[in-house]
Amino acid sequence: MRLHAMICLPGLLLVACATGSPVDRLPETRDLRSAEPAPFRIAVTPLDVREGITLASAGQAEVAWDRERVRATLVEDLEELRAASVIEAVDGDGFDAGADLVLRPRLSGAEFAYLGSTSDGWLSSLLWITTWVGGLFVADSDYEAGVQIDWEVVNPHSGQTIANLAGNPRSMRLGFFDRNDLWSLGTLQSLVVPPVFTVDDGDRTTQTLFALGVAHSAGEMTRFLKTGMNGEERELVGELRLEFPRNGGRVAATCRMRGAVLAHGLVTELAMFLNGETVALLGPDELPPRSRQQVGARTFRVELPDAEIALAAGRNQVSVEFVTGGRRTSRTVVLHRDDHRSDS
Repeated sequence: MRLHAMICLPGLLLVACATGSPVDRLPETRDLRSAEPAPFRIAVTPLDVREGITLASAGQAEVAWDRERVRATLVEDLEELRAASVIEAVDGDGFDAGADLVLRPRLSGAEFAYLGSTSDGWLSSLLWITTWVGGLFVADSDYEAGVQIDWEVVNPHSGQTIANLAGNPRSMRLGFFDRNDLWSLGTLQSLVVPPVFTVDDGDRTTQTLFALGVAHSAGEMTRFLKTGMNGEERELVGELRLEFPRNGGRVAATCRMRGAVLAHGLVTELAMFLNGETVALLGPDELPPRSRQQVGARTFRVELPDAEIALAAGRNQVSVEFVTGGRRTSRTVVLHRDDHRSDS
C-alpha cells in the first residue's frame, strides 16, 4: 500500500492545498450547482467526531482548530454548490440562530488506501515517454477516500430530527500533482520512471483525498436539500412552492411573491417577514377553512399572502413561517433588488 489504511486527523486537514476546486472535480456535484438553491436558511453546528478517531495530542486548542477547519470547509463547499439560500456556521445547538434547518455534521470515518493504477495509467506512461511532463497531468491512480461525514437534520423550531443521513465514502482518481508537490522526491523519480510508479508524498495525498471527501459529503447534503426532501421529511416540515420570483434572483424594488405552502395537515398560522420585519401575519381566522385548504387526501395548500414587499438595496431575505399539525417550520428566500426591473 502507498498509504496507511488508517490516518489520524491532524495531518489531513490542510484541505485547501488540493489541486483545483474539490467541488468542481467531482462529477456527481456538477449538476447541483446550476439548480436553484433550496429555500432554507441553514445553520451548521460544530463538527462532532466519533470516539476512536484520533484528533491531536497537542492540547484542546489544536483539537478545536482541527474540527473548525473541517466545518469551515464543509460550509465553503455548501456555499459553492449553492445548497441553500443562506448557510452559516454557528456555535452551540443552533436553535437561536434564526435558521430554518440545523445541520449537525459528525465525522465517523477517516480511512484512506491506495487501490491501484487506473486504466489511464498506460496513457500516463505513453505521455511520459514522449513528453515527460504530459504524463504528470493524467489521473493514473485510484484511492479509497474514506471520509465519512454523517448529518443530522433538525427543525430548530421544535427540536425534532427530520432526517439522519449516513456518509457514503467513495473512491477518488488522482494525478501526480494531487499526490506530490513540484519539488518532491516523486518529481525526481518521474525523471526515470513513469509517474504511476513514483512514491506519494503522504501529507499531500491525504490533504487531497480529505478535501475531495469533504466536498463529496457536501454534495450529498446539497442533493438532499435540493431534491431529496420528500416523503417523511416533507410530512414533517411541509413545502414551499414558489412561482415567482426565483430564489436568489433579481427583482424590482417592489414585488409580490406568488406561490403556496403545501403540508400534510391543516395550516393554522402563516407569516411572512422581510429582513426580519413582519410583512403579513395570518392566524386561524384569516386563513382559508379546511374545506378550501384541502386539495388531496392528506395534502393542504395555502396561497402566500398577497402583500407587496419593498426591497432594500442589495440582498434581501424573505422568510415564510407556518404551522401545520402543531409543528412550526420556515423557509427563507434571498432576493436581490434591481432598480432597472419592473415586475408585475
